Amino acid sequence: MRALGLDVGSKTIGVALTDEAGIAAHPLLVIARTGTDNDVSTIQTLVVKNDITDVVVGVPYELSGKVGHRARRVLEFAQALRAKLAASVKLHEQDERFTTAEAERVLLAADVSRAKRKQVIDRQAAALILQAWLEAHQRAQQLANEARRDAANESQEPNESGPDKPGRDDTEPSGPDKPGRDDTEPSRPDKPGRDDTEPSGSG
Repeated sequence: MRALGLDVGSKTIGVALTDEAGIAAHPLLVIARTGTDNDVSTIQTLVVKNDITDVVVGVPYELSGKVGHRARRVLEFAQALRAKLAASVKLHEQDERFTTAEAERVLLAADVSRAKRKQVIDRQAAALILQAWLEAHQRAQQLANEARRDAANESQEPNESGPDKPGRDDTEPSGPDKPGRDDTEPSRPDKPGRDDTEPSGSG
């Protein structure tokens, strides 16, 4: 996988590119906008040249999360780009709120001059957009792999409640052949016994 990140503005488009391992995003260049058709054509050329599989467009949503005027313009551009990309190339939208401010902080920390910052801030913002998408994509892949692994482990476990599982039978056997103690005295008609009656005789 190799991805291209875009920070689409009204005058310029910042572009960033992942390394070949798809782990980290790096600033690439800034495109001066000359119209949607020309801009889309320039990006198509970059996609082919770098064997891009995924294009990530930063969308500047409002702080509330709603789609404002700037976000609508970017989404319209993304739609035009999607229509021209090859079917094998996927286009993704990435929330880019605060990205420009974060890019400014990164450049300030690197002690980049104000004049230089204006030249590179768009591509730095594109790199931040792309890196955020990469990390989310990697987390999603990790969760999917864990879910598949858990499912495979569950399918390999023996069924504990199957009909063939041996178990202890605590029930007492019942039936005519069950041995047991018989406390009743057997009655025998011929058993001798004591007769307390007085014999009676004549005379």
